[in-house]
Amino acid sequence: MTTQAVVSRTGVRWGTLTACYAVVHGLGEFLTALTLFSMTSSWTDLALLIVVYNALAFGCPLLIASFLVASRIERISEGQMGLAGAVLMATGMMVAQLPWACVVLLGLGSAMLHIAAGTATLKLGSRKGTAVGVFESTGAFGLALGGVLGLGVWHQVAATPWIGLGALVMVIGGGAVLAWGTPAVGAIAADVPSTSGFPAFARTELALAPRPGWALLGAVGLLALISVVRATIGLTAPSPWKEGTALILVAALAVALGRAVGGIITDRWGYRLPALVGLLSVGIFLGLFPTALGAGLVGCFLLGCTMAPLIVALVDTIGRPSLAFGMAQFCQVPAAILVGLVYPSWVIIVLMAICALLLLAVKPLSDRRINAPL
Repeated sequence: MTTQAVVSRTGVRWGTLTACYAVVHGLGEFLTALTLFSMTSSWTDLALLIVVYNALAFGCPLLIASFLVASRIERISEGQMGLAGAVLMATGMMVAQLPWACVVLLGLGSAMLHIAAGTATLKLGSRKGTAVGVFESTGAFGLALGGVLGLGVWHQVAATPWIGLGALVMVIGGGAVLAWGTPAVGAIAADVPSTSGFPAFARTELALAPRPGWALLGAVGLLALISVVRATIGLTAPSPWKEGTALILVAALAVALGRAVGGIITDRWGYRLPALVGLLSVGIFLGLFPTALGAGLVGCFLLGCTMAPLIVALVDTIGRPSLAFGMAQFCQVPAAILVGLVYPSWVIIVLMAICALLLLAVKPLSDRRINAPL
């Protein structure tokens, strides 16, 4: 059953579905950050918990999607996986007094909810750039707000009633994904042809590679590398201007708006133009003016603009939304490990320029046709 059929049957419009998945994502990130940042006063323990959570939440979606595709399990829908993930997250929130059990349940639940709601979002039809941009935007702000409150007014005991209420709402949100999600997490796009040796890849090739099979693998590798660098800059770029709760939330809002706008632009002009402009502009604003508040906020916005184009490019390359979204999540694992890395601001200019050149090596066969039905 296609998403269009689901929408037709239930009378729910595209915008309502997009909003539903976005709210569930934002709420999940908010409650996760609130739970993690409020459960301990030890920075060492908190750092370890965050590392474990990031490894599970960002590393497992690709493993889950790969397993479902490889094992040809077709009976698990995005909705079922989303509800299971929400239940795991709610359970983790309710056992916050057991930090390690809590973080494992939160990480696994988040991975399942991400791959479910993210894949369903990418299957929403012709405006998948906008859909995935809006979906990702709420997560950025929810994560920042949860962290700020978890370290502040809702620290430890003060957060308990809110986390309990949030756990209940998470289950309701998972039920919404179950009601409106689309079937077949690992389902391949109907219009994607199989290629010998690499049945999951289609449409995009590496312009410099001599063999089609290796060209497709090269395209995936380059897009993944660009995504890793992009995420690393987002988490480690020098930002001395980002001081105080207000500026942290404003910066998160800039990233969120950028993600949404980047998705909208991707639907209009394809993924290459917004990604190239965004990457080069990030190098200018964050690299040349690392201490300037205005340039920093613009840089955060532009960095957010590059997220949806790269995810859509992975979908266009891999052909399976679940694998593409899982790959996009996995690319954040190295970035999370490198948090705290210190380097001069000119490195940002060099890295963003290299990423732009690498993106030029990926020749889209149908960049303006990325809106073909999944």
